[in-house]
Amino acid sequence: MAHMIDESTGLAAIAYAGGTPWHKLGRRMTEEQRRSLELAMQAAGLNWTVDATPLQYLRPCGPGSNNGFATVPDAAGIIRQDTGAYLATVGKGYTPIQNREAFDVLAPLVENHGCTIEVMASLDSGRRTFALLKMPDATITPATGDDVRGYVLVTNAHDGSSAVRAQLTPIRVVCQNTLTLSQATKHSTAAVVRHTKSAPDRLKQAAEIVERMQQALAKTGETYAELAARAMNAKELAAYIETVIPAPAADVAANTISEVIKARREAIADLIFHGHHVPDHITNSTYGISSAWRAYNAVTEYFDHIRATEAKSSSARATAYDSALFGGNAAIKARALNVLVAA
Repeated sequence: MAHMIDESTGLAAIAYAGGTPWHKLGRRMTEEQRRSLELAMQAAGLNWTVDATPLQYLRPCGPGSNNGFATVPDAAGIIRQDTGAYLATVGKGYTPIQNREAFDVLAPLVENHGCTIEVMASLDSGRRTFALLKMPDATITPATGDDVRGYVLVTNAHDGSSAVRAQLTPIRVVCQNTLTLSQATKHSTAAVVRHTKSAPDRLKQAAEIVERMQQALAKTGETYAELAARAMNAKELAAYIETVIPAPAADVAANTISEVIKARREAIADLIFHGHHVPDHITNSTYGISSAWRAYNAVTEYFDHIRATEAKSSSARATAYDSALFGGNAAIKARALNVLVAA
């Protein structure tokens, strides 16, 4: 499907809190479901498992051949047990981590700290699942009237593309931008669990890391506040945008810039002064003066919102949303922050 939400069982595998998502699929969770991993999984249709199954091939005819089936020695197939779907080919040492095992990383926050589940979903026929958790009383305010709230995102891949990852994901409330954490706190804001035989023990360690994420959010707030207080003039803003959105080396050598790069840079420059809920006290578009905080948020607003509207098809739009959270555009947003923090 263009939106990538799993509909392999006939129902959209997504449950959410609040307003209806853009794709208008899934079920809105009750308060009881938001406070229970088990009930949220049921609402999202994620109570299924996967299994690593030996792969076989038909041995070709020829000298010494028994013309029968042989087992592939160093690979396995990941099979979704409820639908029978073939999700991926993985290596010999790959150990599946089930949905419930992955989301159990969130158990300390849901059971002991009053956190609530915002979204739980399965994508691409079950190849990737994720849960987004809202942290209570975890709001920081880098600039007056500009709140950032703390969420925890847990992702799991059943196709061998990535490990289980639990990470703190700040979201800027005024326009729902997903922000990035500074490098100074990266070791305390993410937990990674690979699909190996030691996964159960490492999941327990990950749960301990997740419990410390609220403290990390407070430290990140200090970084954001410093950016909000740092003025940037027109020359600095232009240099920043060029650093975050660089031209390909071949274009630089030829002293040319593609129309795509130009348009992207211009869009971000406009968002610095005219983005969603730009606070007047840190922006002066007449003199080309803004803040590092607004410059950073212009980048995140572009990739979280504008980039998808530029897409020419529903599948391209879905790709843009996916990239903003998990892919290349998420990496650009991280670079946008790191450039400012290092300055």
